[in-house]
Amino acid sequence: MPKLRPLPANALTFLVIALACLAVWYLLKPAPPSRIVMSTGVPTGAYAKFGHRYAEFLARDGIEVVLRPSAGAIENLERLVKEEVDVAFVQSGLSSADDRKVLVGLGSLYYEPLWVIHRGNDPLVRLTQLAGKRLGIGLPGSGTRALTMRMLSLNGIGPAQATLVEQDVRGMIDSLRRGDLDAVFLVLAPDSPLFADLLRTEGLHLMNMERALSYQRRLPELTRVALPSGVLDLERNIPEQATQIVAATANLVASEKLHPAVQYLLVRAAQSIHGEPDLLSEPQTFPTISTYQEFEVPEEIHRLYREGPPFLYRHLPFWLANLIYRMWVAAIAAFAIFVTVTDWIPKLFRYTLNLRVGRNYLSALRLEDEIRQAGASGDWTRYRERLDTLRRKTAALSMPLLLQLSKDELQKRLDDVERAIGQQRDVRSTNGSCGAPLAVRERDHESATTRPPDEKPPASGHA
Repeated sequence: MPKLRPLPANALTFLVIALACLAVWYLLKPAPPSRIVMSTGVPTGAYAKFGHRYAEFLARDGIEVVLRPSAGAIENLERLVKEEVDVAFVQSGLSSADDRKVLVGLGSLYYEPLWVIHRGNDPLVRLTQLAGKRLGIGLPGSGTRALTMRMLSLNGIGPAQATLVEQDVRGMIDSLRRGDLDAVFLVLAPDSPLFADLLRTEGLHLMNMERALSYQRRLPELTRVALPSGVLDLERNIPEQATQIVAATANLVASEKLHPAVQYLLVRAAQSIHGEPDLLSEPQTFPTISTYQEFEVPEEIHRLYREGPPFLYRHLPFWLANLIYRMWVAAIAAFAIFVTVTDWIPKLFRYTLNLRVGRNYLSALRLEDEIRQAGASGDWTRYRERLDTLRRKTAALSMPLLLQLSKDELQKRLDDVERAIGQQRDVRSTNGSCGAPLAVRERDHESATTRPPDEKPPASGHA
């Protein structure tokens, strides 16, 4: 029984292996960075406070977070687009279509309420009532100013209809208390000491936006929030009645180039930091990707919100879980590439061998055809030499067991050729030099078998 021969290694095999290794290296992302940059906000604001908590969370897993203060959400967005930072807090409703092409969303974190605080004893319920007044709208580059200008524009108020003053939060509050401003627009946390102190000031009131739902319909990045009476200050019953306001959402936005493992850690940090309810939201409201999302959310982040942390990340340190996960992904990718690429290597190898067998097979067919056409007049010595050459070539073919069939067929064909040569030689030895050509004798034999018994055979030229 023939032995099973291994397929010979060749340059093509090595080339395929090299390409597979390169493909796996491309698919396998590098290890996560040990340092990222986060853009926050003004040093006394909520963005800065939360930035420090994110830095503490990621430091547990060996990732340093460098915090960069800014004027607010607009400057944060600009830094992200210019790739000056890796992640930042961005207020909803500020991005453009070009911004959304290069950034990804990691979730909404909390409501950013827009408070309208005004002077006077008469309650205000519509922004149109602020026409002709002195209004504090925030600093350029801040999300407060951008949102305020959109709201005022919807009510037909611009620089020509009111005096718009650009100041920081503390400056607006001081100006309002002094009477230099009639109303201010503030984005502050409801439990902020600065905001609580402002509400206790005599003569200042919180606007009840009776058309909050209309703003939500016109600006989908806003949400109507209903405040029960007394929720901000039970002792002083602030607000005195159920009050409606609008709120944007603070979003965690990252560069699309940020490593997925770091994105995962940032979301885990968000779930730890923003998971508790506050005065504006119900339990388990934030963080979320279910509310208005301006930026595309990566599939891994969708899965994390939907299914929770993967098994390895729940039971192993982050660095070890990430290493095992990356090696697992590499193994799957390598196996898929190997199966896909090596599927056609045996086919190509078999085609190459069959091509070598096929050439000899065609030569054998041509030789056999020449012998039959030449008949007894052919040069059987030359035919023998050509046959021996084909046999040597066939014997030199190294064939695996599974491909031996095509070689066996060639051997049978060569045996047929040898029998044809033997028949020609036997005919010559029987008939001598006067023997008629093989083709003529076969024709005469066929005529004899079909001639009537009483008919005489034709005269032979040798009679």
